[in-house]
Amino acid sequence: MKPQTMSLAQAQTHVRFTIVPPTGLPPNVSDVTIAVARSGIYSSSGKAWAVGPAVVSFYYTRPGGGAFFLTASAASPRNAPPPKYIYEDKDVDASGNPILVKREHFAWRNGDQIMTATTSDGISAAEIASIESAMHGTSIPTVWPPAHGNDVMRLRLVPPQKP
Repeated sequence: MKPQTMSLAQAQTHVRFTIVPPTGLPPNVSDVTIAVARSGIYSSSGKAWAVGPAVVSFYYTRPGGGAFFLTASAASPRNAPPPKYIYEDKDVDASGNPILVKREHFAWRNGDQIMTATTSDGISAAEIASIESAMHGTSIPTVWPPAHGNDVMRLRLVPPQKP
């Protein structure tokens, strides 16, 4: 599940969907890194993890250290409805308890691609809505609490390493 940095053309050869690159980005985006990683799929019926399809991550940086991810994956009828929220792991506190921050999550479809974005210190809900609109995506309703009985996808989003 370790992300591999590559060009958009190289990323396209690793996935089975047409990559629609993000448009309508905030004006102060200073850099983008594209990475491909395999997802993990948890089967609710089999109660086991398996290696899933490749997912493309677009990692954007902004002045002052801000950053955010957009992820593209293949549309599949087996996918669970996307969650309305994602919990960001912010390490542990002095007592060893996890520090989790609840973030709003968005999903839209462009052809056979599902694009997702999660609010963070680097991007707001309004900025994500502008990207979705500029991409002419079709919104996918999010749910909370997460749906039960469907397969669940897990991604490892880490800032990519520059060569």
